[in-house]
Amino acid sequence: YKPFGSFLQWRNSFSFNQQSLFNEFKYIGTDITFTSSTKLINNMSVGLRVNLTPDKVYDYFEPRVENKFYVRDPHQAFMLWLSTNYAEPFAYDLVGEFYFAKLDEKSQNGFSFTNSPRIRFSDKVIFIYSNNTKFEYNDVGYVGKSPQGDSIFFGKRNINTSTNTIDLNYVFNKKSSLSFKLRHYWSMIDYFNYYSLGSNGRLYPLYLSYQHVGNNDLNFNSFTIDLHFKWIFMPGSEFSLVYKQSITS
Repeated sequence: YKPFGSFLQWRNSFSFNQQSLFNEFKYIGTDITFTSSTKLINNMSVGLRVNLTPDKVYDYFEPRVENKFYVRDPHQAFMLWLSTNYAEPFAYDLVGEFYFAKLDEKSQNGFSFTNSPRIRFSDKVIFIYSNNTKFEYNDVGYVGKSPQGDSIFFGKRNINTSTNTIDLNYVFNKKSSLSFKLRHYWSMIDYFNYYSLGSNGRLYPLYLSYQHVGNNDLNFNSFTIDLHFKWIFMPGSEFSLVYKQSITS
C-alpha cells in the first residue's frame, strides 16, 4: 500500500461465515461482514463495519434444552468508530453502533455509543475514562421452563445498560508498573410480553399472569475495583500482585 492524499493507511476486509452444530451438523446461520478502516495524515483513525445476516438464525443455545431451537429473524448491524492521535497528550475514542431486524417498532433493534477520552500527563502516567451506553428494544430471550420441563418460556424486553470505567496507569520504570481500574456496571431490564417456544422454533403468546412465569424485571448494579502491580524481575519472568473487590446490588 502506498499512501495517497490524506490517507496513510487503508485496510479492507470481507468475511463470509456459516455456522452449524459440530456433532449433528444442524444449520445455525450465515453472516457476512465487511470492515474498512483508515489512518489519516494527522494520525486520526476512522472505520466502518457492516454485519449482515441474510437468512434466519436457528439458535440452539438460548432455549437451554437439548434439541430445542429458537428461530431468530435476520438482523443487520452497522458500526462506526473514530480515534484521534494517541501520541498527543489528549485523545479520545468514539464508537457508535446500530442494529435492527426489521424497520418497524415491534422488531428487535438497538444502538450503543461509547465515548472514551484519555489524558497522558507524562511518559509515566495515563488516565482513561470510558462510558458505554446501550439501548436494546424488543429483545427476546429465555426466562424459564415449566416444572415438568416440557414447556420453555421466552420474554420480550427492553434493556438499558451503562458501563463506566476509569483506568489509571503509572509506570515506575521499564520493569515495573501499577494499574488501577474502577468499573461501574448498571443494567435495567423491563419485560412486557411472555411466550411459549413451539417445536418449530417460533414463539406463541402467553398471558402475563401465567402461573409458571413470574416477574423477571431486573435492576442490577455492580462496582468492581482492580489494583495490579507488575514487576519483570528477569527476562521471561514476571511477578504480579493483584487486589480485587466487587459490590453488587
